[in-house]
Amino acid sequence: MVKNGYLLILMPKLYQNHHNTHLPTLQRRAGNCAMRSFAMMILIGSKLSSPRSHSKKQFYSKHTSRGSVRITSVQLLPVAACISEPHLLSQNGQNYWGYNPIVFMAPDPRFAIKDAVSELKKTVRELHRNNIEVILDVVYNHTAEGNDQGPNFNLKLLDTQYYQHDKGVFKNYTGCGNTLNLTHQASLNLVLDSLRHWVTEYKIDGFRFNLA
Repeated sequence: MVKNGYLLILMPKLYQNHHNTHLPTLQRRAGNCAMRSFAMMILIGSKLSSPRSHSKKQFYSKHTSRGSVRITSVQLLPVAACISEPHLLSQNGQNYWGYNPIVFMAPDPRFAIKDAVSELKKTVRELHRNNIEVILDVVYNHTAEGNDQGPNFNLKLLDTQYYQHDKGVFKNYTGCGNTLNLTHQASLNLVLDSLRHWVTEYKIDGFRFNLA
């Protein structure tokens, strides 16, 4: 399904012990949020003095109650581990949104209190328990390894064929320094394995593909 110009894929239920949250497309009302903002609002919001903050109970009561325009889906911005770009670091900034992945299958520890894996699984389980499906924004068009000047620490060191390049110069169709080469079988396998991992291990309901 193409939604607002982006490719969105919803997965069939492949697991048990989670509530069946799938809805017809026209009945979806999605809330889009960054994982860090979402965690701050729900997990620690009740401890803040702001009158706009919500506890977990208040959040689910507000957005899933009958008679209101309830949220049926949450679309999380990228949760895979990422790093900030050098130009942001040089300005004492950081990549808040997560669109600069270093790996595709591990949740970012910055979003966790102690254990990113168990806490993300718990988050998805809690959303499902409240009949809210989880759609994950994924970035498979580039990685944080930049252009031909580096940095080099992951796929570039394994095999430069993971990326599109011409005589050693990395093609920059994404505006992020490099572009993943999905015609290369190893790259395609990595992406497909990653999608299966998010579904089977974290029970993600669907995906929105960045720059698809």
